Formats: sequence, structure tokens, C-alpha cells
Amino acid sequence: MPEQITLYGRNESPYNHRVAITLAEVGAKYTMYILPAGDKPAWYTEKVNPTGKIPSISYGGPATDPASPSPESRKIPESLVIAEFIADLHPGTTLVPADPLKKADMRLFITLWDGKGMEHFRGFLFGAVTIEAYLAFFEELQARLSPTGFAVGEFSLADVAMAPFLLRSEMALKNEIGKYAVGDGKKVLDALAEPKFARIRKYTEDLKEWPSVKKTYDEAASYEAWANLPYIQRA
Repeated sequence: MPEQITLYGRNESPYNHRVAITLAEVGAKYTMYILPAGDKPAWYTEKVNPTGKIPSISYGGPATDPASPSPESRKIPESLVIAEFIADLHPGTTLVPADPLKKADMRLFITLWDGKGMEHFRGFLFGAVTIEAYLAFFEELQARLSPTGFAVGEFSLADVAMAPFLLRSEMALKNEIGKYAVGDGKKVLDALAEPKFARIRKYTEDLKEWPSVKKTYDEAASYEAWANLPYIQRA
């Protein structure tokens, strides 16, 4: 019998979405426990993740009330650590490429996104990164994509890492969510519609249609949640 998995997080979180995609990709059964947006319950920091961050999972041990996880279960934080752990539990998938060079490319993509990509994603939302700088990063990201397919060809953890943010970036730009000047979202989308960005545009569309991504992403719900995030509201 498979070990129990409980995922603690919130559906609107792109970090939570990384784990949800991975679980859907491997077909794992799990329990989702929705945590409040504000302060976490005391039991969460005491019994699951002392930092209070999401997502986290409890793995193994007997099935219990999620608010009282078994001491026998292993508590694992950090979205990409969880995603790779789940992928390792299901080695029949392509989430971690067997080819060493593709595996290296996968990790380089993740490093690029979690470093420079996140810096630009957050920076533009907060009005601290210019349109030109944001588009320059998209050019850099596009240049690193495999000519066809996904980031390294087949769908992998590189795509799991980036998909939740690329999709939410598009959603935020389309709806002018963020502290950047009103109208700049449309300007970025218009620039990304140009022929020079055809590859990354196709990549984003392919991500949207990939079964595990499509199953776990609700754009309308993401819009509703992100439109009301206090820290990205214009003054």
C-alpha cells in the first residue's frame, strides 16, 4: 500500500502549484489541507514546518487528522525538494531525465528561473523592474529552451518549476495586476506576441495544455486571489 501524503498549502500559491503538478503527473493519491492566508495555526509550525512557510508535506506513517500528523511521518518543506522527492518515488516518469546532460540542463533551467527569473517576476509586479528588463529576461529564457517540446524536450521538473509562475505572469499582465504603471501589462503582452518570442509563446501554450498542469490550474480562481493580494496593490 502506498505511503500517505498530505500536502499543506493554498491553491493560489505558485509554490503549492509546483507540488500539485508533480502529484498529478505521477498519479499519486494525497490529502490537501488548505491553510489560512494569514498566520499559520500553532500546530503547523510545531508539527509540520517550523518556518511556517508553504508548501510542506507529511509523508508516511498512519493516516491521521491532517491537523495532527503522525510523529512517524516525515515532514518535508520546500516546493522543489518535495517535487523531486515525489519524482524519485515514481522513477517511471520523465520528470527527472535519465540522460545526464538533460538532467544537467533541467537543473540549470531551475537555477535560472529560481534566481534571475523570480527576481524579474517579482520585480516587475512590484514596479521595480522595467518592461525592457523583463522582456530581456524572456529572451534569455527563450534562448535556453529546447527547440521543440518543453524546457529540455520532454516534460520535466524544469517545467514544474516554471509553469506556475509563467501562467500567473500572463494572468497578472492580462489583468494589469501589480504595482507597475497601468497599461504596462498590455505593453509586455503585445511585445511577447511579436514573432521574436514565438518559441516561448508556444512553450507557454503547451504548458497550459499539458494534462497535469491543466488539471491543477484554475485561471479564474488565481485571478480572484491575486487581484486581492494586498502587497501588490497600487497606491
